[in-house]
Amino acid sequence: MSLIRTLARNLASMSVMRLGSALLSFALFWFLARSGDAAFLGTYAFLLGVFAFLQQLPLLGLQLAAIRDVSADAQSAPEVVANLGGLGVATALLLGTGCALAGVAFYPADMRWGFVLIGCSMLPTAWINLSEAILVGHQRMGFVAGINLGEATARAAGSALAVAIGGGLDALFAVFLLARIGAAACYWFLPQVPRWEVRLFDWRRLRGQMAEAPAFLGIMIFSAAISRFDLIFLSLLGSFSDVGVYAVAAKVYEAALMAPAVITSVLYPAYSRAAEQDRTAVHAMLKTTVFWVFLLALPCAIGVALLAQSLVGSVFGDAFAAAAPALQILMAALVLLTLNQALTLALLACHEQRSDLNSLLVSSACIVFLLPLLIPAVGMVGAAWAVFGAQLAQLGMRTLYVLRRLGMAPGFGALWRPGLAGLAMVATAKLLEDRAIVIRIAGAFLAYGLALYLSGGLRGEMRRAVTGLLRAR
Repeated sequence: MSLIRTLARNLASMSVMRLGSALLSFALFWFLARSGDAAFLGTYAFLLGVFAFLQQLPLLGLQLAAIRDVSADAQSAPEVVANLGGLGVATALLLGTGCALAGVAFYPADMRWGFVLIGCSMLPTAWINLSEAILVGHQRMGFVAGINLGEATARAAGSALAVAIGGGLDALFAVFLLARIGAAACYWFLPQVPRWEVRLFDWRRLRGQMAEAPAFLGIMIFSAAISRFDLIFLSLLGSFSDVGVYAVAAKVYEAALMAPAVITSVLYPAYSRAAEQDRTAVHAMLKTTVFWVFLLALPCAIGVALLAQSLVGSVFGDAFAAAAPALQILMAALVLLTLNQALTLALLACHEQRSDLNSLLVSSACIVFLLPLLIPAVGMVGAAWAVFGAQLAQLGMRTLYVLRRLGMAPGFGALWRPGLAGLAMVATAKLLEDRAIVIRIAGAFLAYGLALYLSGGLRGEMRRAVTGLLRAR
């Protein structure tokens, strides 16, 4: 199968998974918001944030290396599973124990069992992470999509039922743990994932993998931390009610992250393969990816920002209306994040994980500096501005590394056309602000498409994008 057909198939599978999972998660979040108060919702969102931070750590970040290695050599999968499987079990036990003890020692009684259950979920999560790395490396995203969507469906249905019959946080996270175990069992019995066999353990290979672990682990830790620092600092500097209101904006932002997550998971194996054969192909793919993710992300982010006030009020209720300004800022951060993801693909595929780690270090320092400064001053809006600042710092650092370490120009010069079209979109929405929201949004998107066409953004770049993909094949 050609590269284009493979990418199209994988893109379809991952898009269905991400869209379905995002809709289910969003529906559950809406149900909880309507069923409880902001403090309950904030506590639930905080505990989910703890899991989101921990879930990438059982393999010490080496799932990224596993995807890269299996993409380059499909026959290495059994040895990768043998080595990282044992590592994952040991690390998951340590993480799970630490999480449970931290919850018991430092958090209120009504949150303790949540921490314990999250800790227990680390063991199945380790196997899930490893299995998904193997399948993504083989570009068998359909299996990943199916199991993830099944887990999300079971979790959403079980959680809604638990709340409906009067269950609290403990019941929600008991359902969460059972769904994780079910997903791990599905991967264990999937023939496409090699079983963990002790006889294939290779200490020399594991030592080589462990040498890469600090960089990959750092990438995972700081990526997860940056995405959750806003909730953590808001819980410390504000209240769980503030977290609950802000979590509405964060949930919409998280759902919007579906697109860059899909693009990254689908394109990373292709980038890894191209990097082993021809760096010129990676450069062409990078410029194409940068242009198209910006062209698609910009109008979507502007559209959600325009709808923010009515979206939050009508879906979650007036009690959460204060989340709208934060959501508008997070949509601007989303555009920067999509560009960051494109640059990450090139850096990791070309074995420049330390450069990516350094970018995340700078970004983490930026958000840790901005959050205590802005949250006391302007509350949850300050948290959103801190996220934007961190993404901007991250983009600047990654751009420097791509230019200097890889010798590749990301192609930002071609973004003036979509940028101009974005300005036309905002200006049109401003002119139509007294009209019905449907007319305003339709006019804004029409202005974006027309400005993009008149500036030549579609015609010239579309031809170059297709040429780049054919060369990458």
